[in-house]
Amino acid sequence: MINIYLFVIFYYLNSVFVSGVEESANRQEADSKFAEMKKKNPNLEKLSFKPPNLTDEDHHSQHMPFALKCDGCMAIAYEMVKVFEEFNNKHPSMKKNLPTSDIIILVEKVCNYEYEEYGVKEVDGVKRLSGPAIPSTSKTAGMIQGGGKWPPRIQQMCKILMGELGEEEIYEIYKNGDDLSNWLCKGKDIRNACLYDNDKLEKAKKKAAKSKKKVKGHSKKTGEKVERIKWERNDEL
Repeated sequence: MINIYLFVIFYYLNSVFVSGVEESANRQEADSKFAEMKKKNPNLEKLSFKPPNLTDEDHHSQHMPFALKCDGCMAIAYEMVKVFEEFNNKHPSMKKNLPTSDIIILVEKVCNYEYEEYGVKEVDGVKRLSGPAIPSTSKTAGMIQGGGKWPPRIQQMCKILMGELGEEEIYEIYKNGDDLSNWLCKGKDIRNACLYDNDKLEKAKKKAAKSKKKVKGHSKKTGEKVERIKWERNDEL
């Protein structure tokens, strides 16, 4: 039994050593290739990237940090338009005249989207969310920290916005051809994520964190009987 343990330990240490040697060899090879390229192009510079410097709030809070709420809102608006477009392209005969039940399903899809391609990156020394909705950051070179709490934070923002504004109102903005990201993120009250007004942000903070609950009701617009999401207040923030 002791021999087995010794063998396992030896195998592990040997694997670590080999891995370290391979990593060192790869680094040396890369440095050698760069030196050769540098000879051909003296102006060539080597780029180095550092992971974003995150605060305790960035690491541990369940909610989106205020400085990143604008980027989060833009991601939601982008995915919302994308989902609406995909559905309407598949159902051209409906001419964007969707029943409330379909609108609710589509909005739920956006708020439950996994947002795996979104993360935090440092751009010009400033922390930003990076992803398809934010070309200014996604096209900038740098290390991105994805996963973790970032996708749930965007999902939470989406659910809070939908709870305050309503699915049908959101869809009407899109249907009328208005800029959904501008309306959703640069408007009044809770629609002010990109205004960076501290007083307004503090008020918005009190409205954060809602819990999901299905309730039956009728559409205000059509009278259609629907089962929608109700977001109840939760003043943990």
